[in-house]
Amino acid sequence: MTRWLELPEGIWANILHKLGAVEILDSAQKVCTTWRRVCKDPSMWPVIDMWNYGDPYIEPYDLEKMCSHAVDRSQGELWRGNFR
Repeated sequence: MTRWLELPEGIWANILHKLGAVEILDSAQKVCTTWRRVCKDPSMWPVIDMWNYGDPYIEPYDLEKMCSHAVDRSQGELWRGNFR
């Protein structure tokens, strides 16, 4: 049996980099303590992709608040943001 949680955090970071900021902030960081630690690392946030999902009149996410969290987590490492 593979012991997934024994993978190095760098591998988890590579996997989680495939997600957008909304997925990380809304879901991935809630999976386990390892993922939360990886998701909070400033190296995860050099690029922040925030996009509006679904119907623009029914917004399930507080994108402004999520964007603020993502920028804070970058701790000065942010070099590009996509905000739509």
